[in-house]
Amino acid sequence: MNLDGTFSVAQQAFPHLARASSESGIDTTIVMISSIAAHIGMARRASYAASKGGVEALVRTLANEWSPDKIRVNGVAPGYIRTDLVESAIRAGTVDLDALEARIPRGRLGTPRELAQVVAFLAGDDSSFVTGQTIIADGGMTGSSANW
Repeated sequence: MNLDGTFSVAQQAFPHLARASSESGIDTTIVMISSIAAHIGMARRASYAASKGGVEALVRTLANEWSPDKIRVNGVAPGYIRTDLVESAIRAGTVDLDALEARIPRGRLGTPRELAQVVAFLAGDDSSFVTGQTIIADGGMTGSSANW
């Protein structure tokens, strides 16, 4: 689902994005969602991590293929975001919030709004020279020595 679904949607979107760019003369953009699992080893998440790593490879490849059509392709790799799914895992005791937050230099989970702001940046004009990149939005978790 993570990789195949993303690839399928991108293929279906391509003619529409290319036509919109051609007609308007303005770049169009697609932002794909990866995960920090593509960057750090996470026990019992091999297929998930591999699929998200594939999404990042897809970002780089399509950015190169689609640039002549004035389509930018980027990605976001979120860390732990305070979503209903994460909240339910905390309530169920399968995620220890204190231990998790101790591994995040910002000391907290991200919010959906913070993630949306990164996506909006990549989709907007302020990132017009950015393509083929994945921004990690994880409160510093993947760069922290506390995780190694």
